[in-house]
Amino acid sequence: MNYAQSTTLSNGADFIRRLVDYDKHDLLPKTRFATLKIKNFYNMIPHDRIIEALGQFLSDTIVIGREQNLSIETIQQLTQLVLRNNVFTYNDTIYRYVKGSPLSLPLTRTLGNIYLRQWQRLFVKELADNSEFYGRYHDIAFLTWNAQIEKLEKLFNELDQQYPDIRITTSIGLNVHFLGAYIENQGEGHLYTHVHHEPTIPAYVLLYVIGHPRLIYRQWFQWALIRAVCYCSSTKNFDQERFYIELTFLANGYSLNFVNLALNNFLPIILLSLLNLVLMIVSINHFVFDYFV
Repeated sequence: MNYAQSTTLSNGADFIRRLVDYDKHDLLPKTRFATLKIKNFYNMIPHDRIIEALGQFLSDTIVIGREQNLSIETIQQLTQLVLRNNVFTYNDTIYRYVKGSPLSLPLTRTLGNIYLRQWQRLFVKELADNSEFYGRYHDIAFLTWNAQIEKLEKLFNELDQQYPDIRITTSIGLNVHFLGAYIENQGEGHLYTHVHHEPTIPAYVLLYVIGHPRLIYRQWFQWALIRAVCYCSSTKNFDQERFYIELTFLANGYSLNFVNLALNNFLPIILLSLLNLVLMIVSINHFVFDYFV
C-alpha cells in the first residue's frame, strides 16, 4: 500500500470527495470522527530524525531508482547541509535553526511529509485493517472510528510515546470541523456537511490583498461558491452559505451589481462541469455496451 499517496489530501474538495466515497459503503450510525493537529511541527523535529526518515523513505521499493544517480547517503548529506545552514535575523542578531526549518523553504513541506509518512505508518495500517477512513493535509489529519473510544485514545498515546518530538491535539465526536468543513454523523449512517466559519474570526470580513483587489475578490467570490457546492450536503445549506458570501461583499462596500455579475459568471462554470460529467458518463456507457454486449 502506498501510504503517502493514499492518505495525503490535496485540498478540502479532495477531502470531501473521499469522505463521501467512504459514506456510501462504510459510514455507520456509531461512527465517530476524529481530528489531529500537530503542534509547531515544522519547527520542532530534530534534524537527525528528519535525515533518518529521509533515508528510510529513499530505501522504499516505491522510490528506489528515482534518485537520478545520487546515492542515498549523498542525498542525506546534501539535505543535512541545507538544514544546518538555515539562518534568520532578529533584533540585529543572526540565529541558526537547530530544529526544523522555515516554511519559506520549499524543501520544508516535502521533508515534513516524508517524516509524517514514517510517523503515521503503523497508525494508518491499524485504521486500514479496520476499514476506517484516514486523510492528512500537511500537519492536520482526519479519521473515522467505529470501535471503542478508549482504543483510539490508546493509539494516540502510543504515538506520543513513540515520537516524543511530535505533540498532537485531538478532537473526537459525532461532529467535528476540518479544512473549513463541518462534518456530522446524524445517525443511521447519514453524513451531513457544510462550510464551517470559525467563531473566533469576525464575520463578513474579506482578507486583505495586494495588487488588484477587485479582480482577486471576483475570483475569491467564485472560489467561495465552488467550495460551498463541494462542502454543503443540502441545498438549504448552500443557499445559506451563498447568502453569507453575498453579505460579506455587500458589507465591504461592493455593489449589488458586482454581486449579481459574480453570480451570473459562476453559473456557466457549474453548468459546464455538469455537462462534462454527463458526457463522461455517456462515453463510459457506450464503452461498456460496445465492449461487453
